[in-house]
Amino acid sequence: MKKLAVFVEGNTELIFVEQLLLQIAGYQDITIDRQVMHGGRLKTLYGSGSKRGSERFHALLVNCESDGKVKPAILERKDTLKAQGYDPIIGLRDLYPDFKREQLHGILPALQVGLDDADALIAIVVAVMEIETWFLKEWTHLERISPKLTLATIQEATGIDLHSQVGEAIAHPADLLDTIYKIAGKRYKKKSADAHRTVHHLDFARLYFEIRNELGALNELMSYIDAFLSP
Repeated sequence: MKKLAVFVEGNTELIFVEQLLLQIAGYQDITIDRQVMHGGRLKTLYGSGSKRGSERFHALLVNCESDGKVKPAILERKDTLKAQGYDPIIGLRDLYPDFKREQLHGILPALQVGLDDADALIAIVVAVMEIETWFLKEWTHLERISPKLTLATIQEATGIDLHSQVGEAIAHPADLLDTIYKIAGKRYKKKSADAHRTVHHLDFARLYFEIRNELGALNELMSYIDAFLSP
């Protein structure tokens, strides 16, 4: 059985990666365990996916509860995870608020320092500026959240045409998503309930076949997953 570990900065990323894996691998082929680091302790949450013992793939998702803790958590656990057969080991974090967009190419090599390993692929993916960039590019989900959230209505209220907007040019994607949701009397506040609602309305086929080609970080993450799931 092949094993993948993904360390993420928060609940939104955890929920998204879980659904991404289930959608690509299939519910019958993968099991997923979720963990959260809180107060220096590691807590195991619920699992999902196929019946244990019948899966071809297994994923461990770890919520580090902070951008800055993703790399240290990987460094602390990578040897143990490798010994348990996990390969690849991937980190996922946002660029915002710790860094500016123009710093991206400088921090990517720095984040990789200490992670290169001859026995496993270990890498960190940085979403520009936030993972909510990916949600905004999959703008068809907005009308599934509310029929009020048409592209025309959103452009009238915000001045932004999501159809033509370059997603990674948006300064604060989570704030923009909240502004858009307000049009329909809803909110997006990075809470678990908000993330579940948004993620479960996303068109993962569109993300996988179309949008990944427009967003480098999303394509990088999906490419790692593709390689993991390949025979």
